[in-house]
Amino acid sequence: MTMTDLTHLAGRVERAQPNRLAQRDLKVGVALGGKYAVTVHNTEGGRWTVSVQFEGKEGVHAIETARGDTKVWANIEPAITYVQENCKDATSVVVKFGKWELVRVNDAAASPSNR
Repeated sequence: MTMTDLTHLAGRVERAQPNRLAQRDLKVGVALGGKYAVTVHNTEGGRWTVSVQFEGKEGVHAIETARGDTKVWANIEPAITYVQENCKDATSVVVKFGKWELVRVNDAAASPSNR
């Protein structure tokens, strides 16, 4: 599938909650074969958030809770566990902490010939 298949999803997400993405919407995007990158980063308040950017689409979308708030974790371990369980096909995962960036690249997800 191509990124054009995500047009409906991206439009619905942008109209409903700009810059936020519900877990169910992430699952739909993944099911449609969308390529995406994930970032786990530390906020100024010391909490951790996860954001997703679909390839070929503008904007970065924070993962939100069922109530519509941005999902936050007090510790990094549960945030990374969330990404491991829900973002297995991400082309890359970047963990940002201060000036550090730790990257995991998923070569299988990045290359369509390996699917």
